[in-house]
Amino acid sequence: MSDTRPLSEREFAVLERFLEGDDATSIALRAQLPFARHAGVWFEGSQSFDIVFEVDVAPAPITVTQPFGANLHVMYGDEYIGAPFLWVNERGLLDSFQYLWVSVDAPERLPEPSEILTVEQSTARGVVHAPDSQDPRRHWSRNSRR
Repeated sequence: MSDTRPLSEREFAVLERFLEGDDATSIALRAQLPFARHAGVWFEGSQSFDIVFEVDVAPAPITVTQPFGANLHVMYGDEYIGAPFLWVNERGLLDSFQYLWVSVDAPERLPEPSEILTVEQSTARGVVHAPDSQDPRRHWSRNSRR
């Protein structure tokens, strides 16, 4: 795995923001973070990246392999930029981070953890959200994530 590298401070902090919950899955995935390695971006200029482990880590209890966790949004100031997704594989391991954007241009950086907001927080800033039936998390599979 020579093309891998440790997570940067920002990458670690963004993933940690995702895993703030006190449920068993969040706790187990958070315990994997110190061992997670960046395994490359999805395409040139992308902020989405794959995650691998070079050591054995304890798997998280999962029921399905899909984007994990909180329904979060990225706001740069009052501008809604997009949504982050955290993928977990069928073995219960962190698999990849996806940064979906709605702006014309792709983001040139990962968000600061403080720019990752809950639906309630982004709604308070004026973001109008699609109904749950249109949530991309309901329609994506691991095979269509890229």
